[in-house]
Amino acid sequence: MEYSLQHKGYITLYIIICWVLNNYAASAQDLYDANYIPELKITFQQRSWLQQLKINKDKKNYLLASIELNGIRYDSVGVRFKGNSSYNSISRKEKKKLPFNIKFNYIKKEQVLPGGYATLKLSNVFRDPSYIREVLSYEIARKYIKAPKANFVKVFINDELFGVYTNVESIDKMFLQKHFPNTSGSNNLIKADPDVDVARPSFCPQNAALPVLEYLGEDSVCYTHLYELDTPYGWKQFINLTRTLAKSPDKINQVLDIDRTLWWLALNNVMVNLDSYLGNLAHNYYMVQDSSTRFMPIIWDLNLSFGGFRFADLDRALSDTDLIQFSLFHQLENKQRPLINVLLNQPQYRKMYLAHVKTILEENFSNGDYRKRAEAWQNTIAIAIQSESNRLYPYELFRANRTESVNIDDKTRIIGVTELMDKRTTYLLSLPALAAEQPILSEPKNFVQDAEMIVQVRAEKATKVYLYYRNDKQPYFSSVVMADNGESNDIEKGDKIFGAKIEAYPNTSYYFFAENDKTGSFLPALSAQKPINNP
Repeated sequence: MEYSLQHKGYITLYIIICWVLNNYAASAQDLYDANYIPELKITFQQRSWLQQLKINKDKKNYLLASIELNGIRYDSVGVRFKGNSSYNSISRKEKKKLPFNIKFNYIKKEQVLPGGYATLKLSNVFRDPSYIREVLSYEIARKYIKAPKANFVKVFINDELFGVYTNVESIDKMFLQKHFPNTSGSNNLIKADPDVDVARPSFCPQNAALPVLEYLGEDSVCYTHLYELDTPYGWKQFINLTRTLAKSPDKINQVLDIDRTLWWLALNNVMVNLDSYLGNLAHNYYMVQDSSTRFMPIIWDLNLSFGGFRFADLDRALSDTDLIQFSLFHQLENKQRPLINVLLNQPQYRKMYLAHVKTILEENFSNGDYRKRAEAWQNTIAIAIQSESNRLYPYELFRANRTESVNIDDKTRIIGVTELMDKRTTYLLSLPALAAEQPILSEPKNFVQDAEMIVQVRAEKATKVYLYYRNDKQPYFSSVVMADNGESNDIEKGDKIFGAKIEAYPNTSYYFFAENDKTGSFLPALSAQKPINNP
């Protein structure tokens, strides 16, 4: 009897230890890990919680709930619906699967999730039967720019499986602290988010209907119907950005991170993400000011990428062929898209943009990598989706839409992800602008001499070579022209070794850009996103 009780005690202790370890592992795992699906269990006390959430939606009021995430309980959490089309279209059809904004520190200001996350943004895969457009797009974007993490989460409400949602990292103070550690998350942050209910004074331009970064005067009240300031300050700096774009475009590099903006434009275009600055609504992005006081765009709301949205400033929906052959220079001559009009009409920036386009294509699409990732994402959630009673689209469309077009209703046809991108990749790489022979950069070197840093690189098939660098004295990348004349800290004239000299300061980072008459190339290919570091 004594042995039996002791044996049972060991078993009980073993079970407790396993439970503790399992919960510790769950809490230590990244909330946005691509290889697992967190379970989010929401409990509302109100029986009419769905009706109350709908009433609260327009005023962005939260409803209190308790939430269990991977076995850990959180009380006094704020829950509300979010979204525009993804909410309104689904709500009108009286379907349950609506998108959520969940704020864990709504009441308890110190209550955050493992990793420091305080807010969850849950998307309902609106107009994406494949489920993968958003997670795959963010995964690709993060290679080249500062962009949110994303995966999937199973949402339960009052013990009912409510749906499988896309779980996208919030653009907030936590995001800013992670990507701009020198600023403690105090960056100025502005969201391109038009609000038709905001009144405009008579002295403001009355024809400004889209958040295109157009200069609207010096009074911030003229901008509030188009942009949302998510930080205490920032209007003055933001207005300076729009003024510079409009009146002093030759000085734009002083207020805008050119390289990351070009990556952002390239990503939107390659992935045919038209529900963006590129399309007819010109929204779904943030502008954030970095530690050097320059702005850069943050990509956002990618659920309609890969052709999920077919309107590009035209009066008609684009055909499949239009999507496949969508121009790399769409909006080029449109002054209502100043980031495109100003940057891509400048010859050097245009070549940089094309180099980024080619890198994105070669590193993700022409090598077939995106196909493997698309299939892997679907395999991760396939079983969960089969048990999802509130899904917006039949399960058979889930598998089909990865590779082929499907009809989600009598009027709406969604092109297949690989159906679009395989053909688009072939088309783009055949264009003269991308097929042209690029400069070849190799053998980067640097050494310090008399408090100066000598930087060299081999460049073939190049007419000009530039060194972009930053350091403790110069926080943002500046450029100097390199030379191969035997007198510019290179070796011998005409030996294809280009040299330049800069002041030697700690924490110097640099990259190269070379161009010829038709195109250009970077070393490293990721440019400012992953430069060469010299402590």
